[in-house]
Amino acid sequence: MDALDEINATASRTEHNIEALLLSQQEMSGKIDRLGSGRGRPNPFSDGPTRFGATPDPAPGYIVRDEYHRLREALAHGEGAARLVLRGMKGVGKSQIAAQYARECREAGWSLVAWVNAAPAGAPDRGLPSGVETGLAELANRLGLVDPSDPPRKSARFMVDCLNSGGAADRLIVFDNLERADDLRELKLTGPGMRVIVTTNLRGGELGETIPVEVFGRRQSLAFLRERIPGIADAHADGLADLLGDLPLALSQAASTMREQRFAPLEYMELLEEVPLEEAMDRSDGEDYPHAVWQALRLSHQTALKALGERDEEQARLARLQLGMLSIMPEGGVPRDWLYRADAGHSLAARKSLAFLSKRGIVSETENDGARAGIVSLHRLQSRLIREDVRRDGESEVIAEAAICALAEALNESDPNNPHEVERDSIIAVIESLLFLGTLGLDRVGVNAEGLSSVLLSVQRRANEAGLDSFAVSLADIVDGLASALGPDHPGTLVSRNNLAYAYQSAGRLGEAIDIYEQTLEDRLRVLGADHPGTLASRNNLAGAYQSAGRLEDAIAIFEQTLEESLRVLGADHPGTLASRNNLAGAYQSAGRLGEAIDIYEQTLEDRLRVLGADHPGTLASRNNLAGAYQSAGRLGEAIDIYEQTLEDRLRVLGADHPDTLASRNNLASAYRSAGRLEDAIAIFEQTLEDRLRVLGADHPDTLVSRNNLASAYRSAGRLGEAIDIYEQTLEESLRVLGADHPDTLVSRNNLASAYRSAGRLGEAIDIYEQTLEDRLRVLGADHPDTLVSRNNLAYAYQSAGRLGEAIDIYEQTLEESLRVLGPDHPLTKQIAENLAMSATLRPRAPLPDRPPR
Repeated sequence: MDALDEINATASRTEHNIEALLLSQQEMSGKIDRLGSGRGRPNPFSDGPTRFGATPDPAPGYIVRDEYHRLREALAHGEGAARLVLRGMKGVGKSQIAAQYARECREAGWSLVAWVNAAPAGAPDRGLPSGVETGLAELANRLGLVDPSDPPRKSARFMVDCLNSGGAADRLIVFDNLERADDLRELKLTGPGMRVIVTTNLRGGELGETIPVEVFGRRQSLAFLRERIPGIADAHADGLADLLGDLPLALSQAASTMREQRFAPLEYMELLEEVPLEEAMDRSDGEDYPHAVWQALRLSHQTALKALGERDEEQARLARLQLGMLSIMPEGGVPRDWLYRADAGHSLAARKSLAFLSKRGIVSETENDGARAGIVSLHRLQSRLIREDVRRDGESEVIAEAAICALAEALNESDPNNPHEVERDSIIAVIESLLFLGTLGLDRVGVNAEGLSSVLLSVQRRANEAGLDSFAVSLADIVDGLASALGPDHPGTLVSRNNLAYAYQSAGRLGEAIDIYEQTLEDRLRVLGADHPGTLASRNNLAGAYQSAGRLEDAIAIFEQTLEESLRVLGADHPGTLASRNNLAGAYQSAGRLGEAIDIYEQTLEDRLRVLGADHPGTLASRNNLAGAYQSAGRLGEAIDIYEQTLEDRLRVLGADHPDTLASRNNLASAYRSAGRLEDAIAIFEQTLEDRLRVLGADHPDTLVSRNNLASAYRSAGRLGEAIDIYEQTLEESLRVLGADHPDTLVSRNNLASAYRSAGRLGEAIDIYEQTLEDRLRVLGADHPDTLVSRNNLAYAYQSAGRLGEAIDIYEQTLEESLRVLGPDHPLTKQIAENLAMSATLRPRAPLPDRPPR
């Protein structure tokens, strides 16, 4: 018979370490089948208009420009998709023009109006998502279309697919401040009624039809200044516009400064010409701004801070901190609450200082239509200037410390058990802030490496708890940067590298995870010694990664060594030692050494009952694991008894909606299915799926497991049509979410092929089996257990199709490899041997030779 790639959720757990400064053990579930939601393509806008992102409010004195009319006319016809690019140097008002159009679309009731901060540029070679990908992923999550833990790139592509496949409707997405053309190249929005606006200073026409946005014409400059500064003489307005090169941003800041400080035009213009400009100003973007532009921007915040200081010194100090913090934080802005923490709290003074900066037009405050609270931002030119001033005045370290403290407080206030609300967005915002600090250069902005290391370790842990490992892998450059600052042997470096490896492993990038785990173990052996708990944790984690990659012999050798050393160093009753026992048992179980696995599971459960107590989560996990081993060994009565007891205990201790309780329900249903109690199994699978949809969401990995198991139960009950429908949706969702080469996508292919074979659709089954085997050989290697399963299944399909010779050849080769890799007692080895024996009985006997004539 063929073998489905089915593993029960939490049937056997490997306990890994995701570490903070102090090591702690944490049980993580092993490999599982991920199945799609089973839904058709959803309509994300069925509940009414969707508003997303922080669309800027009109700037003081904003005037409608010719470029806006051109934009509006070009996008007026919505039969097909349209993309317009507003291109111009920083400060010319591109975002204001796009924002005016977005506000008009909102007022008209368009089904979608989204504002996406397209910075920073993506770096695919380093796993860094672009602002475009992150923004589209957050939109998809806001609409409930994706699992929040999905990688931003995959969620973004699914969002694009949904928009492109939807019906005709007026929809708008603005990608503001695009820094890299390739970030949009593969994310083309082509759905009917779709309008896209891109603001950028990139040159070239590959992005689409371009509307150049230049500085104001002189008439516009004069009209703007007359509006903002009543009574200004035409000659003075003309002279000021000339000094500032008609740049809208500079004119706006100049007008605000003159109004608030009551500067006479000539007095202000003299200041612009007298204040020296440091040659250190960064000109990296290639824009050639007049000297007076920088002085106007500088005077706007310097005079504002001086005026505030004369009124309230404490507010002025906080305002200076808040401007400095904004200058080293993401250019799309940060939650308002972060800036209230400039004084390590939420004081009234911090609120007043930020309100002052907003009133003076130095910062922009917008209410975000996403999950986060209001967003505060600083224009990129102003931000760059303030960074240079902070560094010149020797305040970099103070500003950086305030920013790091704000990030730490944001993490401390987040709740990892509520990943779909503000807390999840806070974790992502902290990650984005760390990435932006990395782009600026940690040494250039005065970041204290020790303080940043603490925030990094905290966000790695929180990201793991919230299922955001695909975001955490983007911190690789920060990990490397801190390693350079702290040294390769610093405890923070070793822990952050371990956590980065775990994020790679959780995201399915096993090769990268193993490389980092191996290096971290080598470093810890050298720095800490073989007996240090951190070294033991590294051995455990490396073994777990080997097990996930199918390198069972290597995994078992390390798990055995780790247990031996844990017994000697930590003692038999230490939680770390009990975790090592559990892990070794799980590896034995994966290798088919069920007797040894059961012995260790039984001993571990006995010890945890004595040391931790009957209701401890670790004890409940041990019960679950022992039941899973009994089930694998065919001891179904005992397995069912333990599963039923564990479910009862988890309902009492954890509650009905806890993920572990839902896992217990799933596992009990699986045991019922194995025992032939299909009606009971299907009823529990259906209830568990319903509960997981309600509690965890449609695309959560545990929900996908429930769908897979329900489909398998339907298949066992002969309800092949329903099973195939779910399996087909699984493959579609896996390709979208995980990618074609992810091990779980290959599982989905295998399961669909098996269902096709059961339904007599042998041609389709064989095609998928052949492709799956080819892909598993390439991705996982010839010795991986999943590859052996694929060989067995392909042979069985050939046998069913009457291609007996080919089937026997594959069975013989697969049996030889399974004996070498898994050993003679592994269930898969036994099944392949049975299949080979049966196929041999079907082989036609050779005809006897004719009798020789007498």
